[in-house]
Amino acid sequence: MPYSSSSSSSLSESLISTDPPPTTISEAAAIQDAGDLSDGLRRRVVDATSKLTMDRCLITNTTDDVRYCHVLPRTTSERVIRRLEYSWGIKYGQLNVDSSSNILRLSIDMHKSFRRTFWFLIPEDLEILQIYKQHTKRGLVDNEFANLLSAGPYRYKLIASWFMKPHSITRYEDPPDVPTAMINDISRAYSFPYDDFPTIVSHVHPRFVIYHAGYCLSKNWIDFSYPHSKIRPTFIDIRSIYKLWTQHIPKNDHYFRQHPPHDQRDINDDRSQSSDCTRVERYNWKLGKPAEPLVTPLDRSTLRAFNVLGSGQSSKDDPVSHWLSQIPTSPHDFDMDPVSGMPLDYKYF
Repeated sequence: MPYSSSSSSSLSESLISTDPPPTTISEAAAIQDAGDLSDGLRRRVVDATSKLTMDRCLITNTTDDVRYCHVLPRTTSERVIRRLEYSWGIKYGQLNVDSSSNILRLSIDMHKSFRRTFWFLIPEDLEILQIYKQHTKRGLVDNEFANLLSAGPYRYKLIASWFMKPHSITRYEDPPDVPTAMINDISRAYSFPYDDFPTIVSHVHPRFVIYHAGYCLSKNWIDFSYPHSKIRPTFIDIRSIYKLWTQHIPKNDHYFRQHPPHDQRDINDDRSQSSDCTRVERYNWKLGKPAEPLVTPLDRSTLRAFNVLGSGQSSKDDPVSHWLSQIPTSPHDFDMDPVSGMPLDYKYF
């Protein structure tokens, strides 16, 4: 098994339980969402990884039961998406979660543990963190965020939480002159805290990786900082960057009035349309009426979560999945005044 249990001895001073908390609704929805990609997006991910990991798991380097994983999940709230757009200098509604630079491949076990925030990646080159930390400019005016880093691929280091202590990670080696069919026969097991785990090379952009790392640290600071006390200053930098990127948008900013017209909201990011999570068609600004008939106030990720928690399975025959398949891919979201274009509850942005 690429991700297996081992007989790790417990610390005598153990104050932190290695028993993970229950899966949250958002985590369940993100796990359920794995693999739900269009054929075009799959091809773009394949093209981006053709010279790196190809069709293998980024961590275990195995081809067995590999899934696609969004680093910034599709289930991310629109409030957070808007704040990231504002921080990254992206126009309203044009952050594409379904970009190949936000998607990696993971084995089923590594995918579940990734979605449950049990591990994350950090840039091996810490200068990247310093660049982002020093860039405090937010908004669309004179924001050079997109030009801060050169093109990838990028090198990352694996960081695991205390919940991974009972487990070892088996990585299948990829030495020169070894046929692909034989890769799964040459492996090495790494034990927690995986300090000797090889450098991970990926096409995924550092902005998504750092956001995910900051989210994990904000949620489980002790579980990560305790076993990795030597790099705690790096964690502090990541968390400060995360807080900067996700803080509220100033009330006096005109960001919400700068959204593109209704028929121009598709973006040219990775030659694909923005995802359901980010491409929310609230109102037809030209015609002054709703763009589509009202279908349901629930979004797709919430329905998926209800399906997972309620049935315990992902069968397409259950009522929720059948109902979900009939819903258009661009649900309405009524958190904005269609006349003024301002959020109804502005303080939460």
